[in-house]
Amino acid sequence: MRIKRLLCFPLVVCGFSLALAAAPTNKAVEESLTCQCSCGLTVHSCNHLQCGFAVPAKEQIAEQIDQGKSQDAILTSFVSRYGEKVLSAPTTSGFNLAAWITPFLVVLIGGVGIGLISLRWTKHRPQDQPSAPPSDEPNPYRERLQKELDDFEG
Repeated sequence: MRIKRLLCFPLVVCGFSLALAAAPTNKAVEESLTCQCSCGLTVHSCNHLQCGFAVPAKEQIAEQIDQGKSQDAILTSFVSRYGEKVLSAPTTSGFNLAAWITPFLVVLIGGVGIGLISLRWTKHRPQDQPSAPPSDEPNPYRERLQKELDDFEG
């Protein structure tokens, strides 16, 4: 009998911890919703003391968590009431998928474009021309420069 209790205790503890991990927290749900008072923040971080949306929303979230609803069910209830604009991140389905893909696609295309342009510039760079060997002809500019340098030093 005692061995059964010892074996059951870890199972009960694991089950309880899994139940706690699966239960949504107020903060997680509040961070998933955007405040509708036009502050641009999430419900959790709205800094208006008497916000007409965040305060009641926090109360509704707490009530629904106490009723045992999952995070998805709570978010679905808010979306049905206020539309998808209440979500702090767009859903990953339908046209909203473009909001997730577009930034990465733009960075990828820009990187490829910059790489191709830099390759093209380096490929068409004029080759260094071998400098002409100094000629034995007298150069009037060189002679004048030498004369002015001698006068300057002397």
